Amino acid sequence: MQKVSGRVRGALDFFSVGQLASSLFVPYRQISAGSVRGSVGDQLRALGDRLFSRVFGAVIRLIIIFAGLLTVLIIGVIGLILIAAWPILPMLPIICVFLVQWGN
Repeated sequence: MQKVSGRVRGALDFFSVGQLASSLFVPYRQISAGSVRGSVGDQLRALGDRLFSRVFGAVIRLIIIFAGLLTVLIIGVIGLILIAAWPILPMLPIICVFLVQWGN
């Protein structure tokens, strides 16, 4: 159980899900984040650039968060299946012999 939880924590750390969720609407690699002085057109263009950068950053972050959570779900399900199957493994040869005899 500790290995499964360690792998889940590792996947969450690898995808940085917590950090990405906390910075969801931070601009994505924006070159100039400061205020723009100039004409109204320049200010609107800067506003549009910042808005596009934030939306693009949120979309990229949501995709990575989704991929991370999907990975965590897959790791968790496989881990639970392995934990449930572990007690059955010693009886597997007996089950196989029974199934072979039952098939004839």
